[in-house]
Amino acid sequence: MQPGRDKPERDISERLPRGFQRGISGNRCARAIPKAIKGCLDSVVYLVVGKRFGHWLMADLIEVAIEAALLTKVYAFAELQSITKVAKPNIQFEPDKNVTVASKWLRPTVLPQPTIKSQIGDDGECFYSGLLQIDCFMGQGAGLDLLRLAAAAVAFFPPGARLQLPELAHQLLIVEKAYPAGLFEDKPWSFIPVRVPYQLYA
Repeated sequence: MQPGRDKPERDISERLPRGFQRGISGNRCARAIPKAIKGCLDSVVYLVVGKRFGHWLMADLIEVAIEAALLTKVYAFAELQSITKVAKPNIQFEPDKNVTVASKWLRPTVLPQPTIKSQIGDDGECFYSGLLQIDCFMGQGAGLDLLRLAAAAVAFFPPGARLQLPELAHQLLIVEKAYPAGLFEDKPWSFIPVRVPYQLYA
């Protein structure tokens, strides 16, 4: 080095944190990126994709979440009534073969109405509504006990109740009083469908 001249600058990699130095020297830059930065990048990608395609992704997600929230409530009701037999959607189910007047089980079904777009634009809210139908079964000859089971189901879904959708910030609203929809025979069973109106803006 000639006199009077400044010291040569060090290689830029020497001034970086050790993790970056190793990544540069070993040609492994991807490994040297801190997890926090990677997490931020992932969030940005998620937001960009969600902003552009959210009206598709959220529709499926909310419809599934609505059914999950309603079924979770039904399972809680079954446990309260000491009912161990609940027919779950898309899962093979067989009720008890040795039926007595005390035998009972539930068959919940979610019946959605057409979704209505309540605002213009991709980011506008949608209006979801429909019925949760809970078929309350008991062995033929149960008499008033079947009516009591249906009445308990009605009381378990009071109007104004809100159900939290799993993994989402939305709540499902029970908009009207649930109601029994007649008495039906399906030998050796009798059952009363209880219908629960619900709605959601999301």
